[in-house]
Parts: sequence; structure tokens; C-alpha cells
Amino acid sequence: MSLYKESNMKHFIIAIVCLVMVAGVSGCKRNSAFDPGGGGPAAYQITLKGTANPSTLFIPHNEPQVESVITVRAIHNNGAPVVGREVYLTKDNSLGHFGNLRDSVVRETNSSGEVQVLFIIPRGTVLPAAGTMHIEARIFDDTRLDNPISEIYDFIPIQVKPAEFDETPIRLCGYVRLADGTGLENAVVVLTDSVTGWPIVTTTRPSGSWDANVTYGWQGTVTASLSGFTFQPASYTFGEANPATFSRCDLDFISTDSVSLVVSPESITAAVTAGAYSITVTSSYAGIPITFNATSDQTFISGLPLGNVTTPYVLTVNIGDNSFGSGPRYGFIEITPDNPGVSPVIVAVEQAGP
Repeated sequence: MSLYKESNMKHFIIAIVCLVMVAGVSGCKRNSAFDPGGGGPAAYQITLKGTANPSTLFIPHNEPQVESVITVRAIHNNGAPVVGREVYLTKDNSLGHFGNLRDSVVRETNSSGEVQVLFIIPRGTVLPAAGTMHIEARIFDDTRLDNPISEIYDFIPIQVKPAEFDETPIRLCGYVRLADGTGLENAVVVLTDSVTGWPIVTTTRPSGSWDANVTYGWQGTVTASLSGFTFQPASYTFGEANPATFSRCDLDFISTDSVSLVVSPESITAAVTAGAYSITVTSSYAGIPITFNATSDQTFISGLPLGNVTTPYVLTVNIGDNSFGSGPRYGFIEITPDNPGVSPVIVAVEQAGP
């Protein structure tokens, strides 16, 4: 072979290699491809985002399925939306599926250049360890002159954690109180799992405090109840958007209902002759003792306790003899609580005359 031919062959081989390299680089471009009609850079680009915040999905074990809306947006370099182009979405592992129950989905961009698809991790999915998956969006473009199979694509990485990723119990706690800060003892606090329906039941301490442990990622409602009281808020809810992933001790239930004295009987009708009569004094809520004083406006009513007494209490009242009086006589017993916000109670006394 002549030197001339050999030199031409070398130049030909070099040209082929360069062409292959250029084509290969063009095929690997991310978010860009040469478009003679576009005058240079990529005619458009696409981006993805998901509703997971942060971009973390937890594998449900005994929890409801986890859903994330993936949004794809395609725009021209001038900012105008890319309308009516098919976007091909796929994932890079076996975790979950798209809303069509498949591992891939094709959707056409709308007038805003967007495509939205639902990605689902079903209940009962098991993953041995945490990891990362990617959801990819691609627009296959066979009209580009430099590379008939070029791709414009982007991806969203999603951190995946098993439900049992963190076995540390989550502590939920708070107080059940009156508006004045008085704690309500023996109020029942129920934490109901929204998936299984199983309740965790606990009662408040004398201070009104309560606490319970739930699993990481727990979802459900927390309510408080006590006979004779209504509470605000009515409940606390932990849902898919806000599962219990950290301890909280601000779950207080406040009642504006007031505690009062309950007195029986509310009036005494005494005989002419002297006698002893009983008055039972209790609190409307047994969990809050009420300290009180008992006084009377009449001297013929005696036997009232000296000093403060606490409910429940049976008050014995002595009514003096009225056999030699001039007619019926009247008086009252005032039971005055020491507890702020609790109203006094008046017991009317009427004694028959001779």
C-alpha cells in the first residue's frame, strides 16, 4: 500500500472515531440536545418535583399506603410551556408503582406544560434497609437532527425508609385542665390508630397530665373525655401528611366548664321542736375537692363546722326549739367555697311556729 493511501486510510479512521465520540456525547446530554431549528442550546428542558417533604417516603408496614404526587414540567428555553408532548416516567427499582398500577406511565403535557402522576407505596411493603430510589421523566425526541434517539430527562431522588427504620417509641403527652389551669384527674385519653382501629387508653394523673407511647410514624386521633366536661380542641389528628415522627408534649385539652358545689337537700323544713338535720356537700367533679366554710345568719341554727372542711362531707345542722315562739322563723346556711371560681350555695331554713 502506498504512503498516500495509507495516509488517507488513517485520516478516514480518525474521522470515524471522532464522529462516534461526538454522537456518544450528544446522546448522553442531560436536559439538553442540539437543535438546528432552536439556534443552539436545548429547545426545552424538564424538571420534576414531588409532594414528599422532605423527599422521603416511609415504607408502610402496618400503616396505610403512602402516596406522592410527582409533577413534571417541560418548558422551552424562552420560558413557554411545552404543550402536547408525551412524557415517559419510570422508576429504577421494584418499590411501589404509579397510579396505573404499573412500573411506568406515559402522560401528555397539558397547556401549562405539566404532567402529574401518582406514585404509590402500598401498605404491607417490606424493605430490608433504607435506600434511595429515582423516578425518571424522559421525553424521547426522534426529530432532533443530530441524534435521532436523543433524550431530554430529569429525575427525582426519593429517600426510602422502612417503617421499622426507627424503633424508638414516640411519646405523646399533655394535660387535661380547666381554663384556670386546674388539672382534671381520671380524665380518659384515647389514642385511636386510624389504620387498625386499635385504641391506646390512658387516664390523667391528679395534675391532669397524661402520656402514651406510639410507634414511629403512627397515624390516628387523640381525644379526651370526662363526664360533665367538653374540651377544646375536640381531638388531635396525626395523618399521612403529619405522622408522629417526633415526641410532642403540647397536646392539651382545655375545658371551660366550671366545677360547682352540689348540696342536698337545698332547703330544710324543720319541726317546731329542736332537731338535727343532715346536709350532704359534694363537688360536681369528684376529682377536684372543694374546701368550704359553713355559716348561718340565725343563732337558732347551730352545729356548723369550725374551720374548713373538704367535700364530700355530711354537714349536721342543729335547729333550736321554737315551741314558745311567736310563729315560724326563717334563716339560711351559706356554704362558701375557698376554691376560686366556685360559687357559694345557700340552703334555706324554715322552722314551723307554735
